[in-house]
Parts: sequence; C-alpha cells; structure tokens
Amino acid sequence: MKTSAPVWFTPLKDNQSPETTAQATLKLAEAAGLKTLGGHDRLVGILQHVGEGRNAGHIKPEITRALAEKLTALKCKPFLTGSATLYKGRRSNAVDHMMQAYEHGFTPEAIGCPIIMSDGLRGGDRIAVNVPQAKHCPTAYLGSAVGMMDSLLVVSHPTGHIAAGFGATIKNVSMGLADRGGKMAMHHGGHPIFQSVKCTACGRCTEWCPEDAIAIDKTATLNEARCIGCGQCYSMCDFDAIGFEWGTNGEVFQERLVEYCAAVKERIGERILYLNLCQQFTPECDCFDILQKPVCPDIGILASRDPVAIDMATIDLLNKAAGRDLVQETGKRGYEAMFAHAESIGLGSRSYQLKTL
Repeated sequence: MKTSAPVWFTPLKDNQSPETTAQATLKLAEAAGLKTLGGHDRLVGILQHVGEGRNAGHIKPEITRALAEKLTALKCKPFLTGSATLYKGRRSNAVDHMMQAYEHGFTPEAIGCPIIMSDGLRGGDRIAVNVPQAKHCPTAYLGSAVGMMDSLLVVSHPTGHIAAGFGATIKNVSMGLADRGGKMAMHHGGHPIFQSVKCTACGRCTEWCPEDAIAIDKTATLNEARCIGCGQCYSMCDFDAIGFEWGTNGEVFQERLVEYCAAVKERIGERILYLNLCQQFTPECDCFDILQKPVCPDIGILASRDPVAIDMATIDLLNKAAGRDLVQETGKRGYEAMFAHAESIGLGSRSYQLKTL
C-alpha cells in the first residue's frame, strides 16, 4: 500500500503583497516542520531563484527574510544559495550572480543572511555523489557547499519549462544545486564539444580535467575514451571554446532532473523542507530575461518534506483551478514519466494528503 505524504497548503488571492505572502509562507513552513532544520550553529542553505534580468515573477526578498529570521531564531546560520547557470549570462559566475541578486533586492541587509554560491567562483567547485538506481546519471556533480551544509530549505516558484515542461521543486533542486558540469550532464548527456577555432591553448581545461583526458598542442583536444563527461573543462574555459548541445528534453531530461534531485537528498538526507509558492504561473521559468504574463490566477503556498508529493499536489491544484490539464498545455509536454521515475528510485511518493491551513 502506498504511503501518502503530507503536503500543507495555504490558498492565496491574486497580487498579495510580498509582506502578506511572507507571513503566510512562514506560518506554513512552521506547520510543516521548519524547526527541525534548525539547531545550534547548523548551516542551513535557502535555495531560491533570484530572477534573471527583467524577470518579475521570481519569489521576492521579503519571503527570504521571513524564513531567514526564523532560522536565525532557531539558533542556526542560514544563507541564500544557488549555482551558476549553464548558459552565459548574468548568473554564470558567482560575481555576476550575486550582483544580479543585489539588483533584485537580495542584499544581505534586506534578506537577513549572506549569499554563498554553492559551486564557487566559476561554477566548478563540486562534489561527486553516487545516485542509487539511476538510469542516466549514476554520478551527479553538485556544488561543493551541498556537502558542507547541515540542512536545506528549498523555496521554489512553479512555472512552465522549455525542456522539462514543468519546473517546481524537483527542477529547482536539481538545476539550482548542480554545478555547471552537472547541468551539462543533464542537458547534453555526452562529451563536451571542443571548438578549436576559439581555443587559445591556455591550458586551463587540462589543469582542471580530473581524468587527464585533454591534451594541448596548438589547441586543446579531447580523448573521448578517457572523458567521463563531467563538464569541468566547460566550467573553466574563458573563451567559449568548449560547448554542448541543448538537445536533451522531454522524458530523458525529466528523468535526469529527478536523479540530480535524488543526489541532493542522498547527500543531505531528510533535513530538507520544500516550499512551492504558486503565484504568477508563467509559461517559462525565471531564467528568462523577459516580462511574462501569468496564465492562471494565483493558487497558494505548499510545503512538504517530500519533493515528489509537493510537485504532484502543485500540478493537481493548478489543473483543478483551470478545469483542464493546464500544466501540460502550458509546458507542451507530459509529466507522468518524471514522477513515475521519481517514485521508482525512491525520491518520494506521488500519493499525498493535502492539509489546508
């Protein structure tokens, strides 16, 4: 018999102020067990997207502050975290990422905690985590801070997603805490592509390759027989001479997301709480540097200790409110395979019990 995972839910009206949303989020998080993340001197990561450029749908700093202040009151040391993007942009290294965060109001003074990127300065500081029962990614590459933090609070903004169809907790954990090489493994799933015309033979890729799979002559060349596809060379190249293809999407990409989420849970254990703030549900994720119109009214806030259950409940609430399969319609992809795979490898349960506050 399947075990139903508890998912707490608080409905919200459209256009609630950040302050009102923050208090509702904190109340729900406390009901779902926020205090279990705390403890004297525990380092607690708050994983939250700070928004790209003109994006306006991302979760606001007021919510971060309310959660950080409560965690501080629980005698622990919270910090806002995330990892470098795979694509080149405002968040592809720690300096630019943090400056983008500050511009969107996520200063340490405003949120009540520091920002510490999980994967270091260039997106290549990482740990390797074995993923039991993985079909695609038996080894996952996560930001090194994942190996150091004591607990994790995941704060996600559900949206559509160009490759996965739907992005919420599972997508936020996997993409938000993988290093750039890990992101390449999910999107590309093969050996990096060396582009000799751009290569300056600087040797940085050779220096950082863990398998000595790269040789330097006039340009860098890759020995594919030795390459493990870790993406470290891509993370460290300053000249765009190493690339990848965005070709992986649909079910395979969804399953890779699941396996990277499982890697985070494998490393941190049960000391994780997940929150979905289902406001401004847009066709694309907060990585898009564009203004997007929501495709449905705001739904509310969900909290759970189960990443599968909270995303499944979020989809059901969105579809129920719309009176149709809004999530598949918006993302243009099915999502059943993602959750079936998540359940099959032990990430969580598709069966849940909704507890409305």
